[in-house]
Amino acid sequence: TMEMSPKAFYEDEGLLAEAERSVNSWTALVDGTPVAAGGTVQLWPGRHVAWALFSKAARYVALSVSRTAREVVARPQGRVECTVDARFAAGQGWAKVLGFEIETPVLRQYGPDGADHVGFVRVN
Repeated sequence: TMEMSPKAFYEDEGLLAEAERSVNSWTALVDGTPVAAGGTVQLWPGRHVAWALFSKAARYVALSVSRTAREVVARPQGRVECTVDARFAAGQGWAKVLGFEIETPVLRQYGPDGADHVGFVRVN
């Protein structure tokens, strides 16, 4: 069974309540185990950053995850941006499925490991 819930990563109910009020996010669970999560963070009104993390098991719920992620990145008004490791073709393809377009083909040494990234944007 699959369920989308932010509760997977929060045990403290007070923290959960605050997160649910302030965070535009999702978590995919398979049999109660988190397999993927993502969302957006507002930098300031009109500018947001999208993020996502996946385990290998996320492939079993890929369609539901993509549908939910697309809804989540469509909520914020204004600019929503993300980057994807330049070596990760599947991640770049997924960003396009979510409605992002390439804005910056190469962000040199952008990742924490020094990897180049591709910059994506969508405007809602």
